This record gives sequence, C-alpha cells and structure tokens, in this order.
Amino acid sequence: MAKRDAPDAAAFCSTLLDWQRGQLNGNSTNKTEQQESPLILVAPGPPDYASVEEICTNHSGAVLLLNGRLEDAAIGIGSVARLRRKGFLATWQNAYCVQPLLEAALLHAFPHEWQLFKQSEAGFLALASFEQKPAAEELDAALGQGFLAIDRFLKDLS
Repeated sequence: MAKRDAPDAAAFCSTLLDWQRGQLNGNSTNKTEQQESPLILVAPGPPDYASVEEICTNHSGAVLLLNGRLEDAAIGIGSVARLRRKGFLATWQNAYCVQPLLEAALLHAFPHEWQLFKQSEAGFLALASFEQKPAAEELDAALGQGFLAIDRFLKDLS
C-alpha cells in the first residue's frame, strides 16, 4: 500500500517477505549499508511475530515498530505467551502508546510510567500507574473488573 500511495518513496519500501528473501529495496546497493540503516516496520501483527524476530535479530541498525501488535490473545495464556513476553518482546523499549480499553485507556510516553485512566462523567481520570506495561490481569484488578478476566479466559479457550 505504501508503494502505491507514496510512489516517491516506493524504492525504499519493502515487505517482511522481501526482507526474509533478501530482496531489499532502496537506493543502497551495499548490503552492509542496508543492514545498518534504520528500519521501520509498520503494523506487524501476531502472524508476523517470527518474521519480525528474525529480521530484528539479523538487522544491526535501529528498528522502529509503528502500531506493532505482536502479542496474540489466542496464545495469551500458557508458556508460549510467557516466553514471548520475557524474551524477544521484553527487548523492546516502548516510546509511546495509547491503548483503548473498555471505558478506560492505557497511556505510556517514555520516559514516564504507564498510566491507566478510567472514563467517568467528568472525562478520563487517572486511576493507577505502573513501572512496566501491566498485564491484562493487573488492568482488570486496577479497574475492579475481575470478571472480565474470566470472560477473556473463556473466550481465548474457544
């Protein structure tokens, strides 16, 4: 889509598949130069997890994820999810995030803590702060919504 909508930048756009195949675009003909240049990954999702991890492992330059959603609710419980959260995903430094929740929102702006806001008649009011991104269970507890965790658990199982 970026190649279509921004033809002037098309030469600098590649897909994850292009990177895996080693078919890199751009005006640099030197592979070392491409490996050291900044890389921006736009909206990678859970199916892209393995590709993103492989690319980041092999890319020596800076990598910026925009709207990355590499965590998958379908594997949100169990050892696979914990390994991902404690492994590759833990190596990322979050710069800015606004995550809408049911009648609430989670905000992070580096270097400040994660802040949880709850919607009220007066607008969004600060409810809690966290040093690290809170897990769903922590959000449920802070919002007093323990039954939502059970509902999410049952939904993830189906």
